[in-house]
Amino acid sequence: EKEAKDQYKNNYKARAASWDKSLPILVKAIEEVDAANPRSVESARLAAEALGEAKLDEALEPLVKAATASEAKAVRGQAILSLGVLGKDGAVPTLANILREEFDPQNPAMHGAAIIALGKIKSPQAVPVLIEAMYRLPFFFKQVRRALVASGPSVNGRIKAALEGTDSDLNTLFKDKKLDVYCGDPGKEQKPLAQCVPVSAMDYYAAIIAGDLYDPTLVPALLAALARPAKPAYLVDGAAGPPAQNGVLDALRKIGSAASAQPVLDLAMTTKDMNLKPMAVGVYSFVSKDGSEK
Repeated sequence: EKEAKDQYKNNYKARAASWDKSLPILVKAIEEVDAANPRSVESARLAAEALGEAKLDEALEPLVKAATASEAKAVRGQAILSLGVLGKDGAVPTLANILREEFDPQNPAMHGAAIIALGKIKSPQAVPVLIEAMYRLPFFFKQVRRALVASGPSVNGRIKAALEGTDSDLNTLFKDKKLDVYCGDPGKEQKPLAQCVPVSAMDYYAAIIAGDLYDPTLVPALLAALARPAKPAYLVDGAAGPPAQNGVLDALRKIGSAASAQPVLDLAMTTKDMNLKPMAVGVYSFVSKDGSEK
């Protein structure tokens, strides 16, 4: 009705939605799609898009079915996105299963769509799935980052536990998937475990999210991570990325707590890393009230 009023000022009386009447037709278009017929595929894709906008409880089941089993890639991708638009908590298990499918860097569309959908649902139930994806699929960190920050206050506790090393689910995931070491890029030959390089991925990604949350209660956990030995957060083609301390310092700068002034200054004065030193000096100017620590 608002759209009608804004666009048709002289006659803005809008009809009630008729999604319930169109539901069977939309479902039929999806279920009877001919994957070899481009017109049929586009009709089914549009039907999946409409089912998301319908916001009907009855739309969940056909979208879940299409998201997991449609032979038409475009329909499957749209169904995944539409589960996010639909916004039902019941879609979270399906989206989680999609994220746990084997990841192909050459064909990342379905995983990316599932992350976007979880971000739109904005459900506490999505948080554990997104936390897992943040570490298992760093390829999508930007999308996961936005989705987590949109998912509500339940994120804060998980991020705190990650920084403290007390999240049992994450600890198990890191152990099972060897996420605390770099043994080679995904899809390429992996080195023996003895030749793998230790990484600080758990602290690095959690710290970036902590900065996005602007939560002062996370400062002690961030400072604990800041004090750990520096290790690269990740490697790409054998080249080391930044240490976790980069992410921690940026988070402390955003939060701006005076409690971090002395530890940040100590790092600036003692580190031999000539990339970290100027960064710590810069962050100190954001967290110290008057420079009295020096």
